[in-house]
Amino acid sequence: MKRTLVFLAAALFSLPAAAAAQSAACGACPAVINPATTDWYVDPVGGLDQDPNVTPGAGSKSMPFFRLSWAVCYADDNDRIFLLPGIYSPTLNGESYPIQFGSTCSMLNIQVIGVAGAASTILDGENTVTSASGILRFRLMGTGGRLSGVTVRDYAGTLAAIRLGSTTAGFETHDVEIENCVIENSAAWGIGTFGPSGALGPLKFHDNLFVNCATDGMWLSSLDGTGGGVIFNNTVVGCNNGIRLQGGSWTLMNNNLTSNAACGVFDFCDPTATACASDAGTGCPLTFALTNDYNNAFGNTAANIQGFAAGPNGLSVDPLYVSPGTGNYHLQATSPLIDAGTTALPPQNETDGDRDPRALDGDGNFSAIPDIGYDEVAKYTFVLSSGAIKQGSTASFALGGPVGGIGNLFLSCSSGNLQLPICGNVLLGLIDPCFSSFGTAVSGGPPLVVGPIPVTPVLTGLFIHTQAVVVDVSGATITGCQTTNLLSNQL
Repeated sequence: MKRTLVFLAAALFSLPAAAAAQSAACGACPAVINPATTDWYVDPVGGLDQDPNVTPGAGSKSMPFFRLSWAVCYADDNDRIFLLPGIYSPTLNGESYPIQFGSTCSMLNIQVIGVAGAASTILDGENTVTSASGILRFRLMGTGGRLSGVTVRDYAGTLAAIRLGSTTAGFETHDVEIENCVIENSAAWGIGTFGPSGALGPLKFHDNLFVNCATDGMWLSSLDGTGGGVIFNNTVVGCNNGIRLQGGSWTLMNNNLTSNAACGVFDFCDPTATACASDAGTGCPLTFALTNDYNNAFGNTAANIQGFAAGPNGLSVDPLYVSPGTGNYHLQATSPLIDAGTTALPPQNETDGDRDPRALDGDGNFSAIPDIGYDEVAKYTFVLSSGAIKQGSTASFALGGPVGGIGNLFLSCSSGNLQLPICGNVLLGLIDPCFSSFGTAVSGGPPLVVGPIPVTPVLTGLFIHTQAVVVDVSGATITGCQTTNLLSNQL
């Protein structure tokens, strides 16, 4: 059984917002953890907070909850919480921050996923959340957690908008992944790690955008030197420092650190790094190991890098953002960061911040190599132009991009990550009874109509994934190839 709330859902909506948030305390932890994966859905616009132990189906896709903080009361090990588009804030939907994963009850391997991505799934502290636990926090019983595809903004406290671990025993966390997120307008750090976090499984932060964090985009510390993690393909811009390192074992690759007020990246335990932090070198651990290469640090006021070398493939170049003045930190087609990263990516680096395939051929030389930073420049877009990917429905798929690109469209019931050396990542499960090709679309041409999708119990509850592989053709010659973004929906 999932945890039962100790108050009635119906009474919640008669309370003022502050009282409602205060009342949203979870009941006792379950005596027996359900190891099976339960999928919970939250809709901050049209959802309703009900007790699924009283109202069967509450929290399902057809009966979503209203608040993430309510869903957390029922989630336990291996569960997934899907966040529908909207703003999750104390004012708009009565959201109660901070939300802590694994603080009192076990939530090992919990996943929190913004269905439509960070641009439209906003966890907003409204500059009123000042808790030392931030807006979100992972603790020991939240080890193995994953946060994907949300924006976390406007934290007003003195620590981190997303906090992991502590120097207090039992508060550390391990093997947490944060991907495809935007962390912006934090009064302190964007992400902060503390204690021995990562000692039992590396922390993984990749394909995120950090903007306007008053101290550091990321404070990566392991104060006893035993923790650490892998930090790939992040962009940090307009913070005080981009990345602060303080003990532990870290791998930094393909990160883009620009226009920060002090330093791009630095070792806090280097006593000469006082331009990055006035107290640099104080209270430092003895153990620190760093693998650092293929990063770009440019235009940071005090220093681009302090305390260690850039690496033989490191860059210091203008990334050529599309429109930094309006907050668009995607790369222009002429950016020197295109195809400039390392191909030695961890397996979780499947997509960029927009969930486009991570390694594409961006410079037209038939070699798919990752870009540096959170954005991977994609030539083609794959969209659902009408209809729906659901049983009994017909769906129309359109291919956007340069006119004339020919896209072969594929479908699968599982996801994967196969790198085509010429074209990029195929994000479909290829060894799958559902895997099939369902037609061809031309960019700039009419959409491809598929369906209706059969109505059968065998498909109910499955996630259907679709993607295109697009080739550029000039006469009889193939002049380029790219894979597209993935479209997914649960039937």
